[in-house]
Amino acid sequence: MSNQLKKKKNYIEYYIFALILFFTYLTSFYNYLLFHTLAELFSIIIGVSIFIIFWNSKNYIDNSFFLIIGISFVFIGFIDLIHSLAYTDMNIFIGYDTNLPAQLWITARYLQSISFLVASLIVKKKVNVKKFLIGYSLFTALVIILIFLRLYPDCFIEGSGLTDFKIISEYIIDIILGITIYVMFRNRLLFEKKIFNILTFSIILTMASELAFTFYTDPFGLPNLIGHLFKVVAFYLLYKAIINIGLENPIGLIFRRLKESEKQLRFKTKDLEQINVFLQEAELRYRTTFEQFPDGIMIIDPERLKAIEFNDFMCELLGYSRKKFATMKINDYEAIEDEKITKSHIQRVFRYGRDDFETKFRTKHGDIKDIYVSAKVIKLGGGKYIQSICRDITESKKIQQQIEEEREKYSDLITNIPNVVYSILPNETGTIIFLSKRWKEWTGIHPEEHYKDPDAWLKTLHPDDRDQTKNKFNEAIGQKKAYDLEYRVIHRDTDEIFYLRDQGVPIVDSTDKIIRYDGIISNITERKKAEEKLEQFVSTVSHELKNPIAVLLMSLNYVTKHREEITTEQENKLRDGIMRNVNLLNELVNDLLTLSRMDEKKMILDWKKYSPLEIINDNLNLMEPNLKSINISIDLDINEDIILYGDIARINQIFRILIDNAWKYSKVGSNITIKAIDHYSGKYNSEGIDGTLFQFIDSGIGIHPKDLPFVFDRFFRASTVSQIPGTGLGLTIAKELIELHRGKIFVESEYGKGTTFLVFLPKVQIK
Repeated sequence: MSNQLKKKKNYIEYYIFALILFFTYLTSFYNYLLFHTLAELFSIIIGVSIFIIFWNSKNYIDNSFFLIIGISFVFIGFIDLIHSLAYTDMNIFIGYDTNLPAQLWITARYLQSISFLVASLIVKKKVNVKKFLIGYSLFTALVIILIFLRLYPDCFIEGSGLTDFKIISEYIIDIILGITIYVMFRNRLLFEKKIFNILTFSIILTMASELAFTFYTDPFGLPNLIGHLFKVVAFYLLYKAIINIGLENPIGLIFRRLKESEKQLRFKTKDLEQINVFLQEAELRYRTTFEQFPDGIMIIDPERLKAIEFNDFMCELLGYSRKKFATMKINDYEAIEDEKITKSHIQRVFRYGRDDFETKFRTKHGDIKDIYVSAKVIKLGGGKYIQSICRDITESKKIQQQIEEEREKYSDLITNIPNVVYSILPNETGTIIFLSKRWKEWTGIHPEEHYKDPDAWLKTLHPDDRDQTKNKFNEAIGQKKAYDLEYRVIHRDTDEIFYLRDQGVPIVDSTDKIIRYDGIISNITERKKAEEKLEQFVSTVSHELKNPIAVLLMSLNYVTKHREEITTEQENKLRDGIMRNVNLLNELVNDLLTLSRMDEKKMILDWKKYSPLEIINDNLNLMEPNLKSINISIDLDINEDIILYGDIARINQIFRILIDNAWKYSKVGSNITIKAIDHYSGKYNSEGIDGTLFQFIDSGIGIHPKDLPFVFDRFFRASTVSQIPGTGLGLTIAKELIELHRGKIFVESEYGKGTTFLVFLPKVQIK
């Protein structure tokens, strides 16, 4: 359903854009200058938006391609703005003819094509953002100066049309863009497939636009119109690829957290093999992590029966120096009388690609060690060699007898590992022959019940997961292969639901017949909850980011339809609306990056001594125009002698959020009180530590009781404040920053009368 809904939204967006493009085209019949201004305005808005997004995200983007494109488009948009103002009928640059906008156009396109090419060439390298920013600034300033000093090559001559320089330049730009597509295709794995396809199509349309501009003789002619329409579509595709689609999956840093967590929960195949061997030799038919065995690694030349590479532990295992071990053959330390056995092992490895077996090694001091070898064929330099992992199992041999004699005691010991270990018969019902006791913690069912009832396991599963899990299990058993299942179980006593990952591998005897399956079950409940939380977060972020962009498109649509009817007042309102939504988009991205750093535990505080009064006064001075706009008065009651320790920038952010929150929701002509109680010891200091309580009291609209528990939740905004600008993240950020300072925040409110936020900060001193 979510994919269908997304497709439906995309179709609606495409339909709206098609209408905008069509109405923009219609304006050319009424006034070509109006059409040209609207077309250029569209590309300028997109260019500036791209820059804002990537400038505020530059520290979190690994792909240099998008960083360079993000920087370049603000300068491209600036030149396009001057180009649109330079049209002769605009009467802004007196004394210049059609040559001026043509020169500015070709400059912007050169900058755009070269930026795309450079970005695609160094996509794998780390770039210095400041150097690129300075470079673009100097280039843009230099070219504009040359153009206005009339030192730039002519592009259009009145009465004769385009110059050779202009036409040749258009072809050069197309060649550069064509090379860019080729380089991007070579590096296509670095781009998300959908974004790559849309970017490629956008570049192709840009090339078509440039070709159209080689045919016009009149800046108001048909080729010029077609070229601008192609440009509008190309920039819209850039918007889709970079802003719209790119931001539906924001802050790649959040997804990397989930992958690292999943790696920690995944049970490694090598560990399964260790436990399989251990249980097979002990004949107890279960696997365990009771013992961790160190590994020696060798790469063996099968012709010379000699290790050409080995690790330090291999030498430590046998007591030889690296120099001595490098000269030895396998027969020098393998405690086997018949060399044919060694060769038979090698032949078996080459026959099956790998082989696991036990052997004995003799140490430098004459001791005999039992060694478990896991060998496989590898290719190096065109030749085939054997990689052997050698594990000392001498001690495990001694332990085996103890385990056999004290089975129940060992069963209790295995319960202490964090996973469930089991063994089953390879039949349709998967008859359980061993199940560790931890299973009862997750299901409320003792393993003994499973021994008596073959269907008990299936009954434990969540009803929605039973059929699918059973089918996958039976398919694996039927094909005699390993399985990897995920399902939910319901605790019989508490009804609590646990998410489990069940991995099983077949155990074979000497005739390759499967005698049982050994498996391990991991509790992945926390990972699943994290995935659900992340999915909800991404959905909410995508919605919040789309709203400002949708408003920008709607505003442009309104301008297109009602150009002649718009009054000066309406024009100012539209401009204010566009700026407000661009600022909201910028604020939202900054808030998301701040939350991401806190979620990643990368927020490091710079503890310093500070005066709360000074910081609050600074914020009040900055916000004075806002306060005066609705006649808000401030009562400040903070002792100048109060000194605390903390990160001054973050404390400033906390106070700014709370003051901003107070005035936004205050009534016209009302009062805001900010006061501090030093050495506070009341109910907001439950731990009784020394600290200061700050109170931010307004007499505004208040918070409804049903909304009060959610005011610190991410993206929460009450329905009563939908007309007041905000991201719904401010109080969340304030709360988490306060907690980083070891403090607490509380809220009290009376609906319709006002709200009080209370912040307790302990007197922490960092030396």
